[in-house]
Amino acid sequence: MENDISAVKRRRGGQPGNRNARKNRPSFYCPEDSELLEQGYTVVIEGLDKAIALTRVKIRSLLADSSENYDLIYAATGTLGNLIRLKDRVIRNRNRIRSGQKV
Repeated sequence: MENDISAVKRRRGGQPGNRNARKNRPSFYCPEDSELLEQGYTVVIEGLDKAIALTRVKIRSLLADSSENYDLIYAATGTLGNLIRLKDRVIRNRNRIRSGQKV
């Protein structure tokens, strides 16, 4: 009987019915780990704040040094707008999660 069990070839990855991943490690989307989720949003927002500040400084230096380089200034202001929209979206999602709404 032992030979019959060892003859079955197992596929790669988690086997059917295996629940180890759910039980043994915290998940970013797990509702029990709301503190971890909040910390993640805080880190993302702080990182976006730094990127926004750096982009603003670069735009100012571009305007001071080479105000005729319109393509570069246009690209930098587009990047700044994208960063600000992304930060707004992250804050909205964080607030929805705090209030219990679906994201």
